[in-house]
Amino acid sequence: MPIEELVRAGTVRPIVRWGEPVMHSSTRTVAEYGPPLWTLIADMFATNRAADGAGLAAPQVGVDLAVFVFDCSIPASRGG
Repeated sequence: MPIEELVRAGTVRPIVRWGEPVMHSSTRTVAEYGPPLWTLIADMFATNRAADGAGLAAPQVGVDLAVFVFDCSIPASRGG
């Protein structure tokens, strides 16, 4: 699925700051690849874009899964 479609489908989540328990514990390995994972990924892309970031790990949105997304594109809103 294209990144722009993921961003549109996702919901921006609050970013968790250092000090929260999820930021100091081990992540779980992804074991199921169904709709809940796709929702998380879409939300992470939307959150990353809203924060003007390059990448985001699941613990940064409060989820203890070993998931990371990155977006190296430069949208028009950022001069691309």
